[in-house]
Amino acid sequence: MFRSDYLMRQIEQLTKVVGEVMGLRKEQKPIQAQQTIDEFLKRNYGITLNLLRSLQVNELVKMFTQHGVLDTDRLTALAKLLQVANAPQSSGAKQAEKEQEDHHHNLLKALHLHLICANNDEPEPEIIKEIDAIISDLRSYVLPIEIGRLVWAHYEQQGRYAQAEDILFAMLVDDRSIGGMQIATLVEDGLSFYERLLALDNDQLDAGNLPRTEIEASLIALKKWQ
Repeated sequence: MFRSDYLMRQIEQLTKVVGEVMGLRKEQKPIQAQQTIDEFLKRNYGITLNLLRSLQVNELVKMFTQHGVLDTDRLTALAKLLQVANAPQSSGAKQAEKEQEDHHHNLLKALHLHLICANNDEPEPEIIKEIDAIISDLRSYVLPIEIGRLVWAHYEQQGRYAQAEDILFAMLVDDRSIGGMQIATLVEDGLSFYERLLALDNDQLDAGNLPRTEIEASLIALKKWQ
């Protein structure tokens, strides 16, 4: 991906800010950490951390889309800042619970932004690692269906077909537990997913840890959800 000198400077500044914030967090200085993030955001984006957390993802995407082109670099920078903002560190139970909720909210939004950017353009290896790390951090939570679908698309795009299949069936199970309103659409999209995979050669499927025989068995299992 081509990057201008301006964008490279932005990335360097972001890396420096993230390092400073993580250091301040370790030193138990959350106020200074938020001030550092706010200064960076005001200088480069004209917003604050509180505003960033309050804006919906679709609003952020609209803000950073010009002439139909999404500025994935700037959105990725926002996602990285959300990852290091408000990491839980309090010892008091009530405050710790609030910090955990805020951190969970930040991670979900960061993941959502990372996935939109990754599925819009060929992601760099470091972004794929960021996405994997957030998914791992959120493994004990149920992902919202919109984010789950983006994870599914991301795994397929990356040729990680077994993981794509896992998220499909996880979404089916999770949706059934809350009424099953999305099951029909998920099954329909799942059938299309397997059709795309069956059009690939065996080497590609094996590389994605989902051989053809397993796909055929999974198709039978998926149709039982109809």
